[in-house]
Amino acid sequence: MILNDLFKLTLKDVKSGGIRSLLVLLSVAVGAASLIAFVAQAEGMRYNVETQFRGLSANVIIGMSPIPSLTYQDVIVLKSFRHVVDVRAALFADVKIPAKGKYLDFKLVGMDAKTFYTIFPSAVPKYGSIELNAPDLASIGFQVYKETKIGLNSLLPIKFGRKIFYVRVSAVLAPLGVSPLAVGFEPDKAVFVNINDVKSFLNVRKMNLVYIIVDSPKNVDKVYQEVSNYLKGKKFQVFAPLSVIKVYMSAVSFAERFLLAMSMMAFVASGFSIANTMMITVIERTKEIGVMKAVGFTSRQIMMYYLLLAISYGLIGGIIGSVIGYGLANIVSRYMTVIGAGIEQYVTKYFNMKIPSAKVTHTLVLEALLFSVATAAISGLYPAYKASRLDPVKALKSE
Repeated sequence: MILNDLFKLTLKDVKSGGIRSLLVLLSVAVGAASLIAFVAQAEGMRYNVETQFRGLSANVIIGMSPIPSLTYQDVIVLKSFRHVVDVRAALFADVKIPAKGKYLDFKLVGMDAKTFYTIFPSAVPKYGSIELNAPDLASIGFQVYKETKIGLNSLLPIKFGRKIFYVRVSAVLAPLGVSPLAVGFEPDKAVFVNINDVKSFLNVRKMNLVYIIVDSPKNVDKVYQEVSNYLKGKKFQVFAPLSVIKVYMSAVSFAERFLLAMSMMAFVASGFSIANTMMITVIERTKEIGVMKAVGFTSRQIMMYYLLLAISYGLIGGIIGSVIGYGLANIVSRYMTVIGAGIEQYVTKYFNMKIPSAKVTHTLVLEALLFSVATAAISGLYPAYKASRLDPVKALKSE
């Protein structure tokens, strides 16, 4: 009962504090808002990269070349490498598809159904059914569908140089949202057909895209070196998405720590503000504290009252700051590059995306509230202790 009364009394004091209470609440709100607004930038980048790579396993190494030079014998050799459990080869080319009176650029990708589902395990058709083992049928990426307006069972004309061939659309894929860096091309802007159809159309027998499946992500680096050495003479560019993710996520983690440290400076400032306000309050209420002790309040209850008063500042200020930070996060991401122009160019070039919008998570809001309350509690600890140790006789005699 006493705890409930003390809490009601602290809220009453916060309301009656006037401009002083307002300034303290704003100082706490600035800390919470800056934590959410800035750290949300790194959270947004982390979420975006994880989303871009959600369709690819972490144990894949990709090799690609503008010139088809990979034979089935090469595939057999690659399968013999230690830690390699499977090798899936494909063939791709830049092609044009007519739409709205002009030709649009897309990727033509030839692979069988097993390769397709190995690389895109979460792929599902939005319309129709995926038939990559059947000849003369195509499954088109969602962006191809949007830009060409081609429908199911329609004949799709594909132009390569001066040659044109036709395939029938059997499926429109649901958006995959996978980065080109993850698979070697942008799947939402690709036309998938049986690999033999592409070989026949391009008049080639070799392949220029290969996926090496490693038994474990921890062995990717070892296999990567061997694969790179083997494919170097075939003009293949080899990369491991897992390695790139590690580098990028390391940069995001650094940014997150840096921005968190910056936010902590705002909390330190708010802590001093709370401590200063609480000390002034204790000094101004010295006589009142003496009266409270005279009517039966214990030192522990006095200390609890002032601690609750400080925590109330932290909790209310944290809630205000969380609301402000939520609205401020996207504004910050719009007008500010968090990790610098170099990272922004890297993201735009390799991940085919701009610096993403901020992501305010429930965890981030909870952290802001906890930091606000903890800062207030720590800052109010000494003033509360000071108030609890006042001698009631001297306190009542004070002016």
